[in-house]
Amino acid sequence: MIIEIFFFIVNIQSSCRRFSHCKDCNETECTECKPNFGFNLQLETKTYGECMACYDDYCDDCGDNYKICNQCREGYGLEFRSDSDTPICSPCNDPKCVICKPIHTYCVQCEKYYGLDTDSNSETYGNCLPCQDSNCKECSSDY
Repeated sequence: MIIEIFFFIVNIQSSCRRFSHCKDCNETECTECKPNFGFNLQLETKTYGECMACYDDYCDDCGDNYKICNQCREGYGLEFRSDSDTPICSPCNDPKCVICKPIHTYCVQCEKYYGLDTDSNSETYGNCLPCQDSNCKECSSDY
């Protein structure tokens, strides 16, 4: 039984090799691209339906459409610009911010020795501030 399952999995994986950068497929098409790749949905191109590298170099997940990023790499967040139909990955606004998501202006995790100001009445709300205790290596919210 275990051997049959193993060969079934190996057969599925090897059958997807005919589709470039494909993680999962059926008999006729790729159904899921590998990480950092997404589908080309432009009908007028030769590569329609194929997995393409995410359009934005700082994008980690563009699974449904290679031109639209769903999640940026660490240190980057989505930025929506008025001159573009699709968001781009921009560095987190706060240089001490390690993870900002879903957008580049919203920090959720700061570097070591820094904590996130979660007081919505504060002028520094949402920013990473040095830990109040100088002996502290990791401070979380309210630093």
